[in-house]
Amino acid sequence: MSKVTDAAIAAIVAKFENGDVPDGTDFSTLITAVQEAAQDHEHNAGGGSGAGTGDAGQVVYPAGISGLFLDGALSPMILTGGEIQNGTNAGTLKVTALTALLRASTDEDGVLTVVSKAEEDNIAISAAETTYHVVLQYNSGTPLIVLQAGSANGTTEIGIGKAIRNAANFRWHRCSGMRLSNGVAKLHQRAAKLRDIELLGGSAISDEGSLNFEMTAGDAYEGANHYALDAFASLTDKFTLIYYGDTPTAWQLVADQTAIPNDEYNDYGADPGLVDIASNQYTCFWVYQTPCNGNVYVAYGRSSDKLAAAEAIQPPSTLPLFLAEFGMLVGCIIVQEGGSTFATIQMVTDRFFSGTAVADHGELSGLDDDDHSAYVKRVEIGVLPKTADESVTNSVVLQDDNHLFLSVAAYETVYFVIQALFTCITSPPNVGYGFTFPAGGALYRGDTSRTGGAMTVVVSGVQVGALTCTANKVNQWPLRMFYVGGATAGTVQFQWCQYITSANALTLLKGSQIQIWRNV
Repeated sequence: MSKVTDAAIAAIVAKFENGDVPDGTDFSTLITAVQEAAQDHEHNAGGGSGAGTGDAGQVVYPAGISGLFLDGALSPMILTGGEIQNGTNAGTLKVTALTALLRASTDEDGVLTVVSKAEEDNIAISAAETTYHVVLQYNSGTPLIVLQAGSANGTTEIGIGKAIRNAANFRWHRCSGMRLSNGVAKLHQRAAKLRDIELLGGSAISDEGSLNFEMTAGDAYEGANHYALDAFASLTDKFTLIYYGDTPTAWQLVADQTAIPNDEYNDYGADPGLVDIASNQYTCFWVYQTPCNGNVYVAYGRSSDKLAAAEAIQPPSTLPLFLAEFGMLVGCIIVQEGGSTFATIQMVTDRFFSGTAVADHGELSGLDDDDHSAYVKRVEIGVLPKTADESVTNSVVLQDDNHLFLSVAAYETVYFVIQALFTCITSPPNVGYGFTFPAGGALYRGDTSRTGGAMTVVVSGVQVGALTCTANKVNQWPLRMFYVGGATAGTVQFQWCQYITSANALTLLKGSQIQIWRNV
């Protein structure tokens, strides 16, 4: 063993004995020394089998090296450099100068070799909208950078990242961080596959008025790799809006935006793709960021809904490939049609947008013994509040209230009271009201005088009657209702309108509510 090799081994052993961890430079020095010792051995071997201590050309490690299990314990890895960047030419990549460990053969414990490569610029990304693995290949000791569809084999080649471009030659990439030993590499791969890119904290979205928004600085991880995210202000940094249209049938990217729209949602796959949000309804805008470059993208919502329904919507299941592969969901901004402020901001760190909890009664275990009646032991009393004022003018057509509705199961019987608080400027218009409910069900309105009497049979979607509204006063009307369900589950929806059309607003006030009694 050469003195250089002895010194390199001694340096590593000393670090282990002191409780320290050797770094890539230590191992690079050691393996270089081993290679030089092997070359000396090759030169001294004298030729064929039996001459010297081994066959000429065969790399044989001294006993001390073998005892450190270098080939088994270490992975092929980047030691220094190897960062992926945008190339100088459009649609290309650059990989900075690097040193790395690669195996000389595809055996999992094959001989590790130190290789070096100068910076390479203008590496072509051949096809648009295609995800490529950026791979460093051993290539008989003359390393190459290649872009390929499949993953690296992990021995004579390692993945150092992934990349994609679109037809306009915008590029996205991420580095894989292969500076890891075997065990840690597997943990990194597991985390990356389970969670992909996720927000650790920060990047909090705030309403800055006029439908502009800001995000604080944040932290994200892709596997074991950390990304530091800068603060963002839509008014100055700008973002790109995304929707899918049918003319043409493609993803549409609208760059340099400063404010969230309040007029349209994405009717996915329809022509032209963007349609008007219904009056007084809401849609979700999904905020994404690509950590590789800090760019922010906002995807249009896919539906027009009441606020409660909008708040329960899950993220879109389809996205442009670059965003699905290289983007990270930050949160959701819910906007009302024509609104000037955000109705709700939901952060991905505060809410699970999808989960594995049982949502369907039929998915539960223990249904075969049909012992449900043993558990009907109490009555649930609940309150569903109206969280914002709602007004109507010049309309005698029943409209769904944005907040006052309740879900009902098949064959369920529910007693509920709507405490309606109205104001009006003139008398009339007064209040017309009604309900919709599932087919096969029956709904009855109790006497409004509290003295008892005949019940009124409600026809779904048909006005029941009128409620008096005294001008410039808060008018309170309790509507006592009985619902008897049929075979269809669904929603009992409160509807209302002006009883006599008027340009003066009729308003159902925040604080109105549904009080519910049902068996559970």
